[in-house]
Amino acid sequence: MDPGDPDTEAEQQCLQIARFLERHHLPAVHVEINGIGRFLPGLLRKALEKEKVSAAVVEEASRRAKSLRIREAFDALLADRRLLPHAAVWETPFIREMREWSPDGCYAGHDDGLDALAGALSCEPFRFDRQPTPGRKPDWRAAASPVTAEGWDV
Repeated sequence: MDPGDPDTEAEQQCLQIARFLERHHLPAVHVEINGIGRFLPGLLRKALEKEKVSAAVVEEASRRAKSLRIREAFDALLADRRLLPHAAVWETPFIREMREWSPDGCYAGHDDGLDALAGALSCEPFRFDRQPTPGRKPDWRAAASPVTAEGWDV
């Protein structure tokens, strides 16, 4: 292994996240710190520093039941029919996970994907008041066209 390469799988994943944040110009990433995830924010901050990525690491601690978090994150989207998965998602186990999940908290199956998506959805709250943007109105300013200054060397 190259001495410059990360030693652990967690460090490698943190570098991938840092590059993803940079590539997509994202200002922050939320990391759940319950259980074994407690050490990840520090590793991720080191990876961001190493890659010279200016992004925040927001530590999230879950104190409520997983089933309640999932239900609250999905309820508004499902009620308003705004949960629109990409076609590629239909080819993954995630759809089966959604179909088989039970909100009573007694679900014994795999629900990590639902929990992860619920966490992502809760970071960006659903807003009911979004309306389609109407057609563009004429500019209200008197000099709506661009003005070019002559005689300036810029």
